[in-house]
Amino acid sequence: MAWSAADGALFAVMDGLSGPALGLYAVALGMPDLAIGLLGSLPWLAGSLSQILSPWLEHLCGSRKRAILLSGLLHAAALGLVPSVESLTPGLPQQAALVGIACLAFSGWLVGVPLWAGWMGDLLPPLAREKCLAWRSMPSQLGMAVGVLAMGEWMQAHEGAGAVHAFKPLFLAAAFVRLASLACLFFQYEPP
Repeated sequence: MAWSAADGALFAVMDGLSGPALGLYAVALGMPDLAIGLLGSLPWLAGSLSQILSPWLEHLCGSRKRAILLSGLLHAAALGLVPSVESLTPGLPQQAALVGIACLAFSGWLVGVPLWAGWMGDLLPPLAREKCLAWRSMPSQLGMAVGVLAMGEWMQAHEGAGAVHAFKPLFLAAAFVRLASLACLFFQYEPP
């Protein structure tokens, strides 16, 4: 379970770096309230609906682990695409692109969640499940704090007229950390 705990901590760092930054990026781009509201809701809806595809994805990939890794790669790729929105024409093209990329990122993440839960359930004996998952939660919470603090410090150091450009390394770092969390899952045992 050490690989799973490392995945949890790295995933939380990624979430702390990119989660709060998504809305801030939209504000920095000058998006209207409606677009920011859609950014806060549509990705969750798309991600939740994507979970319907989880069994199909597992069948297509041949295992839960491969399906989770593929969904995580989609998540990381979408995070890496977020900064490209800045180069689009302001207005509807930027708004649609950011909401669309966020929907892709959330779908990539959430389509793998039911598969991950089943995998962890198979790994952990019922009597040890709560203790192991509680142990896994501690480094995840620390990772979230590290990610949010790092994001806040980075944005504070880059506030001002060029603040919109500060988001590119932030989202690229989040994508890289997501890839590192996937490497941990790659090494995690998958029962037959």
